[in-house]
Amino acid sequence: MTEQWSAYGGRVVAEAAVDGGAGTAAPGTVGPDGRICEDGSRSHPDLSAPKWTLPGATDGPVAPVTLEELRSIDLFDDLDDEELGRFLAVAKVREAPKGERLAEPDGVPIGVQLLLRGSAQSYRLEGDRTEPVGRQRAPTWMGAIAVLSDAPVGVRMVAEESCRIAMIHGEKFRKLAFAFPAVHRRVMQQVAPVMSRITAMEQDRERLASLGTMAAGLAHELNNPAAAAQSTAAQLADTLEVITGAFGAFVESGVEREQAAQLVALQREVAAAAEGRTALDGLDAADAEDELQDALEDLGVPEPWVLAEELASAGVDAEWVGRLAELAGPSATGPALKWVAATLSARGLVVELQESTRRMSSLVGSVKSYAYLDRGDLVEVDLHEGLETTLAVLAHKLKGKGIAVVRDYDRSLPKLTIHGSEMNQVWTNLLHNAIQALVEHHAVQKAAGTAAPPVIPERGPTGRPVTPTSGLRAAFATAAATAEAGGIIGTITIRTRREESCAVVEITDDGPGIPPDVRDRIFDAFFTTKEVGEGTGLGLATVRRIVADRHGGSLAVDTSVDPPTGTTFTVRLALPHGD
Repeated sequence: MTEQWSAYGGRVVAEAAVDGGAGTAAPGTVGPDGRICEDGSRSHPDLSAPKWTLPGATDGPVAPVTLEELRSIDLFDDLDDEELGRFLAVAKVREAPKGERLAEPDGVPIGVQLLLRGSAQSYRLEGDRTEPVGRQRAPTWMGAIAVLSDAPVGVRMVAEESCRIAMIHGEKFRKLAFAFPAVHRRVMQQVAPVMSRITAMEQDRERLASLGTMAAGLAHELNNPAAAAQSTAAQLADTLEVITGAFGAFVESGVEREQAAQLVALQREVAAAAEGRTALDGLDAADAEDELQDALEDLGVPEPWVLAEELASAGVDAEWVGRLAELAGPSATGPALKWVAATLSARGLVVELQESTRRMSSLVGSVKSYAYLDRGDLVEVDLHEGLETTLAVLAHKLKGKGIAVVRDYDRSLPKLTIHGSEMNQVWTNLLHNAIQALVEHHAVQKAAGTAAPPVIPERGPTGRPVTPTSGLRAAFATAAATAEAGGIIGTITIRTRREESCAVVEITDDGPGIPPDVRDRIFDAFFTTKEVGEGTGLGLATVRRIVADRHGGSLAVDTSVDPPTGTTFTVRLALPHGD
């Protein structure tokens, strides 16, 4: 077994020795590019064996690195030529073709790469997706922070064009960096900016995730009233055409002014009676509908079954129909009955349209309240308002999932001056986590029910339950099926209370609890128990930052796995002085 240095910062084990950068793999093995070598020859391209010109060599595949090239890199600005020569003496150089991976996120780089010519693009990997996060242009250095900290690079780096790259082995670079503090200092000065950029990107991702949750909830909740309003508006347009056509039929039938006035009086009589009808009256109308339909058929009214339902629900009987027919005459009786039925229908449609638009307006108001769009940054609010608007935004995740929400509010709590939209992000993250905990635990229980149920579900390395239903979409579908059958999968309790000089908000779920090894890390930035692509690892880190740093409060967690008594997150915020 021979160890080779990988081109992208890792170690590759080969079956045969490498001579001059060329390697031979055994038949049927996988080449460095992922393709199988059927005949034992090296697959192309061979990323595991870059062709280096070693330090001091003059006959390598590329021209040796020079002092002037290293001098162009700002990492060495504080060194004189003699000191810089120490780095030159251990630097090997090569050409990297366009598209070659220069670094991978998981591997600790074998050395510091000095980009002497060309450019490289950095990508953050998120499941199957890659997201550009930065670009390196020559002359510059790459991987020094990871080498000094013995940590992964965290990104994939790909050559955008043909690049000339010098490399100093990690161990040699560490010794030289400690020997020349100016170099070490320049590397350390970049740690904070790099971490700030990474944190800012992840926080932006978290905000976008929160925005996506809100947008998805709003779209889901708006869909039903919007569809109802659209359908009602279409029906109302048809009804108005019937009303308009009735007036033309009256004129063509020769209805006189006095008769028309009496017809209007009959219509108003029915409309007034319809307004006073109750649901029980509507049940009685079903019995009278058949009798009314017979009366309409006797009068030769077209489609009597359509009119009978609408008229009967308003309390119209055969006697009233007889009075109308006597006033309208044979030719106008049908149009007159359609006119009355249409006016009754229009009233109901307007009420439905008002209710749909009221619901949409209420949802928009909830979102405005959630984001505090019209109240600035610092606002004086009732904590319960933020909790309720957050529940409204998350309603699509709660509705039809078998999750009960219990409110235990202390309404005597005074208003607090807070960053309203930020605190609503706190409630969103905590409630969202509670919902997911219940949904996923239920999926685990359902999966375990098909075999011998374990006492505690098996968990993966991140603490996430391992189950055939792994994946949030499948878990939510399982919860919806249980809810449709009338089942309850869990309860979320939101409790507010006063504790000395603090307002306390507790969000509790009766799920499986958080394992001890995971509990110790849940507030760490970038730590997540979610599957790849489902979480940024900043949800609870963001919550703690908002509560503790922005509001001077505290955040605590109480949880138990054995026995599984659920999880409670407790937020404490200082009350105004004098309360």
